[in-house]
Amino acid sequence: MAESTAPGVKPIAQDTSLDQRNAPTAQWLMRTHEVLVQDDCAVDEPPAPPALLEVYRVKAQMLAPVIREGALVGWISVHEVRSVRTWSAEEVSQLASAASRVAEMLAAG
Repeated sequence: MAESTAPGVKPIAQDTSLDQRNAPTAQWLMRTHEVLVQDDCAVDEPPAPPALLEVYRVKAQMLAPVIREGALVGWISVHEVRSVRTWSAEEVSQLASAASRVAEMLAAG
């Protein structure tokens, strides 16, 4: 697991109280194997975990699945805490590319 945060942003990686794998967003990734783009986490489907909005103040997010041998082995998440936003096609493409590169690195050992 790796995490990078902007100054003043609370890290999430070590928070074991947030059951990320069973969140509707992660379940969606497991089902679809597609990038999930949420411009407004408070209203977009599937629902983001309540703690993500309340504790971490996430307003928008993108999640890209990391797929290995046809199975979801993880994901890369990008969170925006300042405001809701419209993610650009370029941002979505860059995130998908990063997830593909991680999957390739895992496959290479």
